[in-house]
Amino acid sequence: MTVSKTQTTVAQNTDNYQRCKRCVMDTTAPNIKFNDEGICNFCSEFLISYQNIVTSINEEQRQQKLDKLVADVKKDGEGKEYDCIIGVSGGVDSSYTLYVAKELGLRPLAVHMDNNWNSEEAANNIQQLVRGLDDDLYSHVIDWEQYRDLKEAFFAADVIDIEMLYDNAMAA
Repeated sequence: MTVSKTQTTVAQNTDNYQRCKRCVMDTTAPNIKFNDEGICNFCSEFLISYQNIVTSINEEQRQQKLDKLVADVKKDGEGKEYDCIIGVSGGVDSSYTLYVAKELGLRPLAVHMDNNWNSEEAANNIQQLVRGLDDDLYSHVIDWEQYRDLKEAFFAADVIDIEMLYDNAMAA
């Protein structure tokens, strides 16, 4: 996708309502601008940054960085049962991350935080994944009553990042 650096300011009222053709951002966001293609400044800036990162490192350099990272993780994990922890949700991204870690010779512990919102499909995916990769799984079930009360409080307070509760639970 070609990114145009030319931006046009759009007023934040319903007469000039516009939504980005690439994401869900629209004129309700403060300081949003759109280029001639209808792409918002947030997407344009991201794409420019991404293109700069991708073109700044060649494949050989990427492989060297990955090799060093894997070697460092293995060294730090010497004498331990696991040398890394990988959060798994049952989705494609975390499943692939666990697969790649095993392919790289790492000894990951798969960790799942069950906030009682899992689909049966996600739960089955996790079980099949860890069984197929011969990996260990630690699953922590979050206290549903406490989690629900906190979610309700976040909704009532109009907290934008509603997943902050889950993220904090993972970090803890």
